[in-house]
Amino acid sequence: MNRHDDGYDEDDGYDERAAAGPDGDGHPLSPAQRLELAQARRAARWIGLILPLALTAAATVITAVWIPRLPDPMAMRWGADLEPSGFGPPWTNAALALGIGLLLAALSLLQGASLGRRTVVWSSMNRFLPALVLGSTVLVQTLAVGTALVQLDVADARAAGSVGPVLALAFGFVLLAGIVGFLMQPRLRIAGPDDARADPLPLGPGERAVWLGETRLGNPFLALVTALAALPLVVLVVALAVGSPVWWAVPLPFLVFTLAWAVASRYRVRIDGGGIEARAVLGRPVFRVPASDIVSVRAAEIAPFAEFGGWGIRWAPGRFGVVLRTGPGIVVTRGDGRTWTVTVDRPERGAALLAAVAERARGAAG
Repeated sequence: MNRHDDGYDEDDGYDERAAAGPDGDGHPLSPAQRLELAQARRAARWIGLILPLALTAAATVITAVWIPRLPDPMAMRWGADLEPSGFGPPWTNAALALGIGLLLAALSLLQGASLGRRTVVWSSMNRFLPALVLGSTVLVQTLAVGTALVQLDVADARAAGSVGPVLALAFGFVLLAGIVGFLMQPRLRIAGPDDARADPLPLGPGERAVWLGETRLGNPFLALVTALAALPLVVLVVALAVGSPVWWAVPLPFLVFTLAWAVASRYRVRIDGGGIEARAVLGRPVFRVPASDIVSVRAAEIAPFAEFGGWGIRWAPGRFGVVLRTGPGIVVTRGDGRTWTVTVDRPERGAALLAAVAERARGAAG
């Protein structure tokens, strides 16, 4: 007898009811934990989004106001001797500072959007990204303002001199901003709720079953990746504006990025008698766990950033994941204790089937 399940039956909807929390109000966190989590999110928003946007706006205004006082062309690149070696229109300095600053702020927006209100997992990684964004923004904007400052009212950019002091100041500010940004956020760690093992789906002797699912990048991350795909086009415009002789090389990273996006944006998940696999829509790569190597299976809420440090194909000590978004997924514990995770909608029946085929494989081996 064969059974097929595509994971999208009307009676297989994902149950979004949270487990009862310590206070019995149906929330997995206590009131104190909820308050701490809200404070941590607020601090992360200030450090990783509001302050970087304010710095970007201030630096953009300053560099834009200075354009009439800058040489045309102005120095845009410096050689190993820290002397000017590349030049371009003054507006490109302000434009690049604004564009990169907004891109960095978008990373924080992505983190906040991907967490969602249902996410109750928090770790040091959630402090690290806002601090990294703040430090990177400080670096970009200090370089933009500093390199413009040394060229103010200079007739020829070649006479601007060394940019060494600006670099030293910028990297000093980076370390300070990153450390302060990390320490100013509350030290909080909230582990995800303990999810019970999936009960094996009843299968008759000789009965076979297949469960199919799909996982793709969440909408916020997909929007950012699409925007990043257009970044080489912006670089191409700037390269043409500054008269770079290697402008023709810009489309190459665009093609590479587009291919990587196509590979990583969507995976098909299949569970059958052989185990579980996640296969990219292009056919490669494929990640599998054989049924004989599965010790336990559970359906769980996955927080990729807190648990893996990011989204996509992720490795961490003792764990591997195809985690394209925050939300429900299947977690497999392997024979050596490592875990294998994939995010997928309505995973309960798939987890039950996988538990059943793993149990059958253990019985056959025993």
